[in-house]
Amino acid sequence: MRLAFISWEYPPLYTGGIGNYTHQAAHMFRARGHDVTVFAGSAERTETTSDEGLTIERILCPERREFGARVTEHVMRTHAVAPFDAAEVPELYSEGSGLVRALPALPVLVRTHTPLYLAREIDRCTWPHRARLLMSLRLLAGVALGTTPWTQARESIGVNLTHRGGYRWQNDPECAVAHAADHVASPSRALRARLLADWRLAPENISAVPLPHAPHPALLALPPTGSVRTLLFYGGVRTFKGVHILVEAANEFLARHPDIRLIIAGPSNPSPVAVCTWAAWRAGTVCRYLDTETWLRPKLARWGDRVQWRGFVPTAGLPALLAEANACVFPSLFDNFPNTCLESMSAARAIIGSSSGGMSEMLADDAGLIVPAGNAAALAGAVTRLVHDPAGAAAMASRARARVLANYSPETVGPLHEAAFERAIQHHLQHGPRVFS
Repeated sequence: MRLAFISWEYPPLYTGGIGNYTHQAAHMFRARGHDVTVFAGSAERTETTSDEGLTIERILCPERREFGARVTEHVMRTHAVAPFDAAEVPELYSEGSGLVRALPALPVLVRTHTPLYLAREIDRCTWPHRARLLMSLRLLAGVALGTTPWTQARESIGVNLTHRGGYRWQNDPECAVAHAADHVASPSRALRARLLADWRLAPENISAVPLPHAPHPALLALPPTGSVRTLLFYGGVRTFKGVHILVEAANEFLARHPDIRLIIAGPSNPSPVAVCTWAAWRAGTVCRYLDTETWLRPKLARWGDRVQWRGFVPTAGLPALLAEANACVFPSLFDNFPNTCLESMSAARAIIGSSSGGMSEMLADDAGLIVPAGNAAALAGAVTRLVHDPAGAAAMASRARARVLANYSPETVGPLHEAAFERAIQHHLQHGPRVFS
């Protein structure tokens, strides 16, 4: 097959979960004999480069949300010279919307990661009920004073009180692209179930296909976990990833285990924070966004150098970072199929993951410990379990490495990804050019 992968993220210019996946998937398809072109973003220039047999078309587009519009003409130009059999687009920011409109005869596969509606819902869930109630009362006060229209207040109150109030799948551009596509592939069964319900997709049009992971040799060279003395969190530092839950649990397990230290690595992002004061209520800032590390760092200050905040760590520094740790902690409120978990499995680290999302699938067969999402006490208890059972932690870490090699290698999941493209192509042949409304 001749395939086009569309993704604003692509290393080394832009890294992230989608970029890491696209890099792994494109190389997997190239190794399996397919002709692959990646269309990616650039902050500097438009140019065509190569990456070990792949054609990389970099498109000048520093602003991610503009990429969907800019990439379309480049794909069309390349497609006119040498037609693609199919294209893959991420759901995020509906990067494929221009493509499905401009090339209705090209089969399109949508690869889901974490849709924006779900990320926003989880962000809102982190605000305590009291804060959301206060904001709702402020909206009602605005209605009474005639400064806020009732229709606007009603929808906002619904969002505040139910988390999901106000969401309309019919108005979601990411959902619209998924409906227009010929097939949708979700990395986890958990996200597939959510999208079936929330996006009203037909079951036959969405499949669960795990992401590929070809481990870096330096990760495979690391010896498995032994005694647990250093815990590591790495990834986006934000409440979506459960970092505030980790901080709450850390104050418990650091007091319980004087020999334990904690490393928190990753770029800090804004997170929703509630400030339930009269001044905040009057200003309308009861629920606002703050830099996560700035907000959380003081909560662990009393532990001194037993807690280290490392900031962003480049991909090249990951093996050294994982070599420092005996166990990795990923307490996300939701995570579809995190690459950080795959990397930690490859490094044979003991892993604590959350029950919400795909990690319970990834760490099945006792390849890790799963705790309820948002439960700091359960997280602290899981750390204690690892500390008190070094032999069990080592065995679990070895199972994690064996599982990632057996279940998520390109050789194992490659045929599943090819089958997803074949479903898209067959659907297109049966139904003809798509109609995008």
